[in-house]
Amino acid sequence: MNKVHDVVVAESHHRRVLWHKPMALLSFVMALNVASMPLKAYLSESFPWQVAQRTNWTVFPSFEEYNSETSRILQAYYTKEYFAHKGKFYLDRSNATTLMHWSMSIPRNVSPAALASILIQLPGAFFYGDGLRNALAAFALEISLSSSSSLAKPPVVYSRCQHVRFVGLPLAEQCVWFVPDTAATIETASIQVAVYQTMLNWQNKVFLWAKLVFRLGLTAVVCRAMARQYYCHYIVLVANFLATGLRDKSIHALEIYVGDPTPVILSNTWISLAFVVDFWLSASAVGESLLAISQHEDLWAFHLAILYTSRSVWFAYFFMRLCTYAIKKYRLEESVVPLDPTMVAVASIVYTAPLMVINTTTALMHMEYALWSVAVTAEERDEAIDVLPVTAAVTIMLGALPLLFSVTVKWYRTLKVQGEHCRSITELTFDMTLVAQRRMHPGRGPPSAVLRQRTEDALDLKQRLAFKAFGLKRRFSMSGGGSIYTLHALNPAYNRMPLFNHRGSDCFVVCRSSKHHKYDCKMRLSLWRSLDLQEKNPALCLHKCTTNHLDCLSRLDATACPTFKPADSTSLCIHLGRQASPWIL
Repeated sequence: MNKVHDVVVAESHHRRVLWHKPMALLSFVMALNVASMPLKAYLSESFPWQVAQRTNWTVFPSFEEYNSETSRILQAYYTKEYFAHKGKFYLDRSNATTLMHWSMSIPRNVSPAALASILIQLPGAFFYGDGLRNALAAFALEISLSSSSSLAKPPVVYSRCQHVRFVGLPLAEQCVWFVPDTAATIETASIQVAVYQTMLNWQNKVFLWAKLVFRLGLTAVVCRAMARQYYCHYIVLVANFLATGLRDKSIHALEIYVGDPTPVILSNTWISLAFVVDFWLSASAVGESLLAISQHEDLWAFHLAILYTSRSVWFAYFFMRLCTYAIKKYRLEESVVPLDPTMVAVASIVYTAPLMVINTTTALMHMEYALWSVAVTAEERDEAIDVLPVTAAVTIMLGALPLLFSVTVKWYRTLKVQGEHCRSITELTFDMTLVAQRRMHPGRGPPSAVLRQRTEDALDLKQRLAFKAFGLKRRFSMSGGGSIYTLHALNPAYNRMPLFNHRGSDCFVVCRSSKHHKYDCKMRLSLWRSLDLQEKNPALCLHKCTTNHLDCLSRLDATACPTFKPADSTSLCIHLGRQASPWIL
């Protein structure tokens, strides 16, 4: 059994508040995880002080001169001996260059079709543009058809380079060169070829420092948002309870189980946009990660690259937030189901990792081949690639997957419900369920059954695991809470963010009765900010009174007060508690 440490915050009229330390620690860890996301990029990226200033020196009168001079410079620095000491995959951080060294076997008299299948197996082949692919295929074919005398020492080095751009701006220079084995003879069935590849990223130290400052600022914004939009609400909860207590005056102590602040942050439009912009500004680092994913020799680099590319989950959060505006505008709330942001992050790693591996190591990379030259002029199709079209396509694809999943789940549930004899939603206790249901279907009269839902069944994955570990679900009975989810279930129009599940940010409190002197029940408190008050829809409008109530918590019901007079039995109002309490049962 987990020990709960009692920390007395204050005491008024024999009331006190205690914190469940393990849940508070878990909440802090989750908050730290979100706050550190901008700086986690440096697990793979280089810090500004690790990289030398690199300026674009590849301006030449012709592509042939560029190819010859760039190949010469890189081959002179990254020699065979240099590669031998660095392994098959190495990131030269000081020069912002990714190095790859591989061995390829080219059969004698190989067909062009067979050559194509051989070349896509090379690490880094994902980035080969039209000109680079054609040149390497010609090199390989020439080597395949060569005689033993043509492979005599000194060996011939076959090399080709290409420009890599982003939105037309220089991003990197990629060079590949083949060195065939001089020991091969005309009788040899295949020829071994040493393949060397470099991806030289252009780095501007001013830009790198600016990006670091941007990430530090984003970290500060995230921390401030968590403090102001989530954790400060616990201060209100504690102060209200100590000052006024709950409506049940026999409860003299609360034990607070702190929730997860991440749903509040992940559903923030501007924060998710900032992360998307940060990802796009790191196109060179994404390229380095894709090169690492395309090889399996350096497993540490491979797994770091997978972790880095999982940052693309922000495409999903931003896309979900954008779609929320359209869903609310066109009243499509009933077409989707809310998704747990944490599960979206887990799913992102699950589907992003295989997707990246498959795209960088199999023939599926031909889909990207078709896009590399879309943003390049016809004259430069054989000389350069622009990664903008692929970046945009990946952004849209990864961003749209959660929406597609949400719509599919809703469609499946609808079919399942239609196949049942009697439609029902799991059991929900809520004192105004009949009113809310009549507001959803006006004119139908009272429903045939009261909907009930056990709050334990509405927990997200983190809560289920934590409560099972800490015994909260097992030791205490539920006495109330989850009313806003009742309203969401009965009419999704009341959900302010229909694609985001905010259950993880709920706060659970265990109550101690002065009569029994023991903790005997628990309550679920939710932030009523996740409610859409439907202020522009008179038929569904949830009123918000301005009476200075002295209750510890806010409440949602049809009770009259000095500033709210229910027009009929279906009128609902949010009665704000003391200090405009953001918590509601």
